[in-house]
Amino acid sequence: NTSTAWDAFYSNGKVKVIREITDQYDDKANETGRVTLRMAFQNDKPWVIVKEESSGEGARPSAITKVGWDDSGSLVLKDKLAGGQASQATSEEANALYQHAVQALAQAQAKVPKPK
Repeated sequence: NTSTAWDAFYSNGKVKVIREITDQYDDKANETGRVTLRMAFQNDKPWVIVKEESSGEGARPSAITKVGWDDSGSLVLKDKLAGGQASQATSEEANALYQHAVQALAQAQAKVPKPK
């Protein structure tokens, strides 16, 4: 079972940042994990995404993934830290985060008031 909350920040009618928190629960409604995504957008495309995974609210992240793309769409940031070990995020992980951010942007952008 999961529960997701999100908010978005916009400027000049365009979403710039989305923050999404998903809490995971067991069958007895005990929190078993939390995934926090912070997604930044540039030119209406995902630019930088930070994903933090932890055991729950207030817990230090056990894994942090940072991915980012340049203006041409090339993956230029692919850092991952899990269990104290640094590595690189795979292209599959980066693509999954990118696709998620595209969907989140479409949902958030639809709720932004039109500029006056």
